[in-house]
Amino acid sequence: MKTTDAETILNSLKKVRWDTAVRTYGNNHSTLIGLLVDWWIALSARKHEVLEGGPTNGYRQRGARGQCDALFCEGDTPMGVLEVEGTRHELTIRKMGKFFNAIRPEFRTLFFGIFLFYPYEPVRSGKRKIFSKPFDPHAKKEVEAISKKHPDKPIIVISLEKKYQQKDEGVRSWNEYYKGHVEKILGVAFINGKAIRRVTFYDKTGS
Repeated sequence: MKTTDAETILNSLKKVRWDTAVRTYGNNHSTLIGLLVDWWIALSARKHEVLEGGPTNGYRQRGARGQCDALFCEGDTPMGVLEVEGTRHELTIRKMGKFFNAIRPEFRTLFFGIFLFYPYEPVRSGKRKIFSKPFDPHAKKEVEAISKKHPDKPIIVISLEKKYQQKDEGVRSWNEYYKGHVEKILGVAFINGKAIRRVTFYDKTGS
């Protein structure tokens, strides 16, 4: 990929096999990383490579190493950072900013970042149980801040929303994590602190 156009990146993500994510239940963290790794390689099978899990950005956050889930490369040149997260959304967003700050000179070629946020477990109790929307106003504000600090770097946020589905029989009834089915998958492109385009990759409610 030669472009820094946020809309081009967002539109290309329509090619991801989102139907696989829809048919995967529980904490599908590894599946979601794999789908986006496959997307990047498929864009240019001769040139694109991926480091998974990705390397550290050279910083430490609250005692943890700042590693990404995957590093999208063209040959040996880092091009994009992938973060897939089910819980610590705001901390993960700030970590992306550390990659863009390029304490390691190899990361100075990075020109885009992708977040994929998903709900990890249901909240509330009884008949009020739901899966929260993973890209809430607090996370949006953090993305806008990082995007504004790095106005030349497109940031794509993918929000995978789940609906709680009561299951009383079968293997999916064994664990609360399995009772969430994908209802929507939405993508938003940010540039210079602003959301410039939204795309719906999957919408069960509209089908």
